[in-house]
Amino acid sequence: KAKKKLGIFATDAPMMGSAGMGIMGFSMGGGTPAWEVVSELRKQYDVQEVTGGEIKKGDYDAIMVVQPSTLDNEKLDDLIAAIKAGVPTAIFEDPLPLIQGSVTGTYEPRRNNQQGGGPGQPPPPAPEKGDLSKLWSLLGVHFNVNPTERLEAIKNELLQLQTSANRSLAPARGRFTEVGSFFTKLNDLIKKTSEYEARLNANAPLSSSDWSSLSLTSLRDSINGLDSGHPIRNFIEQKLLDPVDTKLKGLEKRILRDPYTPTPKIPRSDNFPDEFIYVGGKENSFLEGPVTSELQYCLFTCPGSLYENPSSTLTFKPLLKTRGGSLSGTTSLDNFWTGGVFGTPRRFNPDRTLYSGSNLSETIGASIGGTIQDGNQTNQINVILIADIDVLADPFFNIRSRGPESDFPLDVDNVTLSLNLIDSLAKEDRLLEIRNRRRLHRTLQEFEKSIEEAREFATQTIQNAESSIQKILQEENRKLNEALAEVQNSQSNMTQGQFMQLLQTEAAKLQKNLAKRERELRQDTNTKVKAAERQRDRKIKEKQEFIQQMSVFLPPIPLLIVALIVFSRKRKAEIDGAVGSRLRS
Repeated sequence: KAKKKLGIFATDAPMMGSAGMGIMGFSMGGGTPAWEVVSELRKQYDVQEVTGGEIKKGDYDAIMVVQPSTLDNEKLDDLIAAIKAGVPTAIFEDPLPLIQGSVTGTYEPRRNNQQGGGPGQPPPPAPEKGDLSKLWSLLGVHFNVNPTERLEAIKNELLQLQTSANRSLAPARGRFTEVGSFFTKLNDLIKKTSEYEARLNANAPLSSSDWSSLSLTSLRDSINGLDSGHPIRNFIEQKLLDPVDTKLKGLEKRILRDPYTPTPKIPRSDNFPDEFIYVGGKENSFLEGPVTSELQYCLFTCPGSLYENPSSTLTFKPLLKTRGGSLSGTTSLDNFWTGGVFGTPRRFNPDRTLYSGSNLSETIGASIGGTIQDGNQTNQINVILIADIDVLADPFFNIRSRGPESDFPLDVDNVTLSLNLIDSLAKEDRLLEIRNRRRLHRTLQEFEKSIEEAREFATQTIQNAESSIQKILQEENRKLNEALAEVQNSQSNMTQGQFMQLLQTEAAKLQKNLAKRERELRQDTNTKVKAAERQRDRKIKEKQEFIQQMSVFLPPIPLLIVALIVFSRKRKAEIDGAVGSRLRS
């Protein structure tokens, strides 16, 4: 029987490998092999590379595209046309490819493999990046961010900024026109968020320029009239705008975070952070069906999320859902990394911006189908969309080949998931049942629950301590600005130069006192945080020791009970068969 045909749509992800250099027929090396997932699929399919052009239904039984964000507009339109034509398609798009680090993420510019023009010449421009919103619009999904939730978060940040500004800048509002302009621009931004809310409620999408208009650029421009060293300008930029700007940047460019782990022998650490997410261990983690229902656990490193567009007429079925809970949320990509300059290694930033979640599960993968109009004809589309490409990475295939290691017992179903997804699109179900057979990996659910409760308690304690310190610092900032206002009120008896010198001197002194107060509060908070972490670790250790003790004492109990029963029956039988005169009284 002839193999079914699978097309690999060519992107910047080198799935098919690359040929090495050659001179006069001699290979000079330098090539890279195909990804393991491609090698595995070749055992079952006639795998061919697709470089674009017209793709009709029937040309391929299914096509697979990894990181379509690296396509130019022409190739992206070819992919969209193939989906519209009804070609079953598997799409893998990742906001932060981690294991496959040679691939750029969703929000990064494409890499240019061409060499520069020589010494002193500027590097060549990055290749064109297609408008990926066309693909998401076709599929009826919002990739990695829910627009309604994002807009609500932006509005809340602006309202909190307005409250802080009213409290701290009120004395300076009438004395500096720039401060008055700052408040005017801030009010304009808040009004704009309300206008955009009405548009979203009417199912009208927001463009990238609409989102850009909600940045804090206009607020920074409003105070440019103040000198760069002016205390009021420094306070607005550093104390008011910078923290809000950091939070706003991660509301779009972000990844999921969930600390759940089914493998206590692989604890969370700097090298295995909460952004490495396990799917499984919960009733609705996988969609019912032969493709995913037999999976136990899958691991996704720094994945994105998917949201159904309520105005879409297509069917959106979640395939893969996170566990959720009070400790889950998202992490900003804006400051995810630290280091990587002057030869220092790049690593995860311990101070990266974290956002609390809604306690609900997030969707990482979905099946999308339904009827769509393609010119004069109507076609059925069949698409599987996964917000991660590292699930296809070579290390997972290597682990499956050699088995989990004793010091790193990672046992996940990433390989089975990857192959099952392609089989379902190509209607190739011969190996589904065989692939789904595996030894069950059982966990101590009550033990995991108790550990999760201990972690939640510690996290809540840490969050409360941080919230408390922020409130105190806000009050200290208010006092600082009141003191500056008193200095400003004494301006009438001074020249402009004398006033600015006094203002800067007083501001420096007050800022020094504020920094000292903040250090004291941080030390106190760190003490509370360490105490909460020690209590968490102690509770976890107590649970572990209890389980270990029970594993020693409980197993012999059934055997002892059986032995007692056998002994009693044997004793009774001996007594019943003996002569009465020979029995002891």
